[in-house]
Amino acid sequence: MEEKFFSGYCFQIDQARIVDAEFEAGQLDSVDCGYENCLHREKCEIGKKITEAVRPAM
Repeated sequence: MEEKFFSGYCFQIDQARIVDAEFEAGQLDSVDCGYENCLHREKCEIGKKITEAVRPAM
């Protein structure tokens, strides 16, 4: 298991935050925000960073 931290502005809670994401075999296993269902995922700084971290594994 690999743990990564991403920081940036969260539109959902309207403030900066740090998100903890866990990866298993290169795939996103869990994340402590609503990344997977977030309405703001495409414009969210944190969401973009998580997507980039997952993309090479795709």
